[in-house]
Amino acid sequence: MMDGQELKLRQKPLIVRIKHLFPQIPAYDIKKCARQIALNNNPSNYKLDTVDFIRGQVMAYIRHNYTKYDNIMIAGKGKKAGRNAIKTRMTKIIDKWR
Repeated sequence: MMDGQELKLRQKPLIVRIKHLFPQIPAYDIKKCARQIALNNNPSNYKLDTVDFIRGQVMAYIRHNYTKYDNIMIAGKGKKAGRNAIKTRMTKIIDKWR
């Protein structure tokens, strides 16, 4: 488990990268999203191109924090059905943040 200082050090470059990809992302969300990414220690994620990795993580953040995706999954709908159900909402948020 990482301490608070190590977490902050990991978050700083992530904030810069997120802001570059999503310049209109609200300050609250950029900090929360960077924290979520920094806490994700799965080494297989780092094999992805940094831009693709960051973009995917921000999209996951939106999906789980700004849509009803989790409720759809809890209701037993499949991943594909869940993502189709939230597609319009996701697109609106992504467009707003770019």
